[in-house]
Amino acid sequence: MKIFIFDPYKSGNFKINKDQAGGYGTSNEIGNNIFSLTLAAFLKKNINYAPMFAIYTFAVLKNKGFDVEYTKSFNDIKSCDLCLVTSSIVCHETEIYYLKKLKEQNIYTGVIGSFCTTLPEPYLKESNFVVSGEPEFFFLNEEVKKIIHEKRSGILKNINNNKLDDLPYPSWEQTFKYGGPRAFFISLFRKTIPILYTRGCPYSCFHYCTYPTQQGRAVRRRSVENLIGEINFWAKKYNIKNFLFRDPVFSINNKVTLEVCKKIKDSGLKIKFGIETHLNNISLDLAKELYDCGLRYVEVGIESVTDEVITASKRFSIEKEKQISLIKNIEKIGIKIKTMFIYGLPLDDLETCQNSLNFAKKINSSYSQYNIFTPYPGTPIYKEYQKKIMSNKYEDFSQSNLVFTHEKLSKQDLSMMISKSYRDYYLRKEYFIKMFKNFFKQMSINI
Repeated sequence: MKIFIFDPYKSGNFKINKDQAGGYGTSNEIGNNIFSLTLAAFLKKNINYAPMFAIYTFAVLKNKGFDVEYTKSFNDIKSCDLCLVTSSIVCHETEIYYLKKLKEQNIYTGVIGSFCTTLPEPYLKESNFVVSGEPEFFFLNEEVKKIIHEKRSGILKNINNNKLDDLPYPSWEQTFKYGGPRAFFISLFRKTIPILYTRGCPYSCFHYCTYPTQQGRAVRRRSVENLIGEINFWAKKYNIKNFLFRDPVFSINNKVTLEVCKKIKDSGLKIKFGIETHLNNISLDLAKELYDCGLRYVEVGIESVTDEVITASKRFSIEKEKQISLIKNIEKIGIKIKTMFIYGLPLDDLETCQNSLNFAKKINSSYSQYNIFTPYPGTPIYKEYQKKIMSNKYEDFSQSNLVFTHEKLSKQDLSMMISKSYRDYYLRKEYFIKMFKNFFKQMSINI
């Protein structure tokens, strides 16, 4: 039996990543000045990986003996028994457009992913079924041939509670034809495999964040042996030794994290990897342990420098001076850090946004990212903003657009602020000096 996994994207000269924001997806539409347009094009070319749920689903179906093909192009889809379409908020209208075309060709079609789980109705109008929940576990447990023969329809729910170790290794080799997976901040010229150790996030930012909504607040872990086995697989079979952990928050449990460090070192593998974590979950000592087993990149969400803005968003953070000191000291080890800020939070105005930019400059981390607050359907905060939504397209919910009526900021204000932030941050003398020092330091290490 032939199955296609169709992963469509809207057009644009900017990066779209359906794996981010809990599988809802994000895009980097970061302004119209020359610098912003150049940066957006660079990001599109050098950050490139498919949603993990699609690649895991591919592996599950392949292991069950199906002839499976992953594609981003509608023209690739020919005669098949089933076409599974990935869902996202950031490409929603594009996905609906292609579902209608598949419907015209009488192709049996299902939709998978986080966003169709939250908002199944629009997808059900144009497809045969929607998988609610984690699709990789649904297809792992179901008799897929029976679903196809019966032409099952409606919302098909994943009701089993499997362990992450029950899944096969995701089939990232299927994306090699698209030049991925890539993440330039780990390796500019070599492939970087997205990898998963945990799912679920217990933190209070679930009020506006989609990860706990989709993955739950309880943390689920793979066994360390299973994780090391996957790292070994990519290193030995494809000579890929760069990895990007897609856990919502890496190092929630430091004891377990240290066990992972020990296993990686004991394996003898020389790898490089990146993580996303909270500054409350990483110390200088832990960073040193992680560096010794390959950590070279960390993403941390700071969101805002204004206490009132942070408190109103139901987020916690460590003291400002501790943030600066910890980030600077971790970078001295040789680990690059990306600080991430959100503009347009409920109590934000132009002054608080500018203060966050000034704080980012003071930290002067290797990378800094700026997004616009987006109240996502399915999160608790969405109910507060539902009547304020001014966009009639879900594709605008990209973290690059203001989609609701803000009390103090306009769409133009935030668009200007995003453009200004990228330009002013990366075109500073202090930033250039830092990058030159890092370059020559790395050259001396390699020599």
